[in-house]
Amino acid sequence: MQKSMPRARSFANSTATLAVEYRSRKGVRQFEISPATFGSLVGLMLLVCMAAVVSGLYIFSKDEVLRSVLSGQARMQYAYEDRIAQLRTHIDRVAGRQLVDQDTVEAKLHELINRQVQLESRQALIARIADDASRAGIAVPEARVPAAPKPDVTGTINAFMPLGTPAATKDAQPRAKPMPEEPGLRTSTGAPNAVPKTLALPSPHLTHVDRRSLPLILEQAQTSATMMATTQMAQLRGIESKAQISARRYRSMIDNTGLNVARFLKTPAKANTETAMGGPLIPLTSAEAVQFEKSLAAAQTYLEETERLGHVVRALPVRRPLPRGYDTTSGFGARSDPFTRGLALHAGLDFRASTGTPARATADGKVIEADWVGGYGRMVEIDHGYGMTTRFAHLSAIEVSVGDRVSKGDVVGLVGSSGRSTGPHLHYEVRIDDEAVDPATFLRAGERAAID
Repeated sequence: MQKSMPRARSFANSTATLAVEYRSRKGVRQFEISPATFGSLVGLMLLVCMAAVVSGLYIFSKDEVLRSVLSGQARMQYAYEDRIAQLRTHIDRVAGRQLVDQDTVEAKLHELINRQVQLESRQALIARIADDASRAGIAVPEARVPAAPKPDVTGTINAFMPLGTPAATKDAQPRAKPMPEEPGLRTSTGAPNAVPKTLALPSPHLTHVDRRSLPLILEQAQTSATMMATTQMAQLRGIESKAQISARRYRSMIDNTGLNVARFLKTPAKANTETAMGGPLIPLTSAEAVQFEKSLAAAQTYLEETERLGHVVRALPVRRPLPRGYDTTSGFGARSDPFTRGLALHAGLDFRASTGTPARATADGKVIEADWVGGYGRMVEIDHGYGMTTRFAHLSAIEVSVGDRVSKGDVVGLVGSSGRSTGPHLHYEVRIDDEAVDPATFLRAGERAAID
C-alpha cells in the first residue's frame, strides 16, 4: 500500500487531461495526454466520423444524384436542340422571305423592262405619226414632260449591272443596255418634242444596304414610266385633235364647193411609200394600252383623211383668176347669147378686164391645152386632178405650154378678146368630169376659207 501512494500522488499532481498507466514485464509505465493533444485526437475522431457519415450518405444517394445530374444535362440538351430548331426555322423563314422578295423584285423589274420596251415602241409610232402630221401641214403640239421626282438615294442603279458592281456615280451614269432576249429600242427618232425613252431601272442584285432603298427605287421607276405614258398619250391626243380639226375644215371646204367628199376618199390621193409600216407584234392588254391603241388608230384615220383631203383642197380651183375689183359681166347658166340673142348655156364666168391683164391659175395642176380652140379663141386648160379642170378663154396671149406644171397664182395668159367675143374679158370655166359647173361656188368657198 505504501508503495502505491507515490504513484497516486503523481497522477494527482499531473496537468494532463488523460493519464494511462499500464504494466508490462518491464514494469509499470504511465502515459499522459496533454489537453491540446487530446483536443486534436477528439477533432480527428469527429472528422473521421463525419467522413464516414458523408461516405455512407453518398453511397446510399449517389444514384439519385447521378440521375438528377443526367436529367439536368438532358434538359439542357433538349433546350439547346429546341433553340437550334427555332433558329433554323427562323433562318428558313428569312431565306424564304428573301427568295420571295427577290422573285417580287425580279418580277417588277421584268414588268418595268417590258413597259419600257412598250413605251419606246409607242414613242417610235408617235414620232412616225408626228412626221405624217407635219407632211399634212398639221402643227404638232409640244409635249410637256413633267419633272421627274428627285431620288433620295445616291447614284443611279443600272438594271443590267453585274453582281458586285457598284452603282454608277453622279458624274458618270451609264445607260441601260439591251438584254439578249429583250432588246430595247433606244435609238433616237430625231422627232421634235420627243419624250425621254429610257428608265433608270433597279438591279435585282443589290447589297443589303441597297435593298433598304429598293422600294423607293422601284416606286420612282414606276412613276417615271407613268409620266412617260401620260406624256405620250397627251402628245398623241394632241395630234389626233389637230388632225380631226384639219379634216373637218377640209370637209367643210369641199362641201362648200358642192362636191361630195366621199368621192375623194374612195381612192387614195397619192401613193406614198413612206407610210409603209412594220415590226414585231407587241400586244397591248392594259386599259392604258387599249386607250393608246384607240387614240393611235383615230389619229391615223384622221391623218389619212387629212392628207387625202389636203391634196383635194390644194387641187380645188378656189382662187380668183383675176384680183378682186374685176367685176363679172356674165354669170353661169342660161343667158341671152350676145350674138344670136337667143337663150344659151353660159358654161362659166366672164370677168371684165382690159387687154393684157394677167390671168392666173386658180389651183395647182398640169397644162393639158394651150392653143386656139374654136369659139374659145386662145385658151389654156389646166388639169387639177380628181376629174377637175379649169379653162381660161379669149386670151390675147398664152404664157404656158402643154405639159407645164403650174402652181396656184402662176400667170397662164393675158386677157384679150380672141375667138367668139364682143370685147376684152376673161372667160373662166370649172369642169368636173368634163361637165361645166358654176365657178362662183368655188370662189365663194375660197372666200370663206380666206384664200386669195
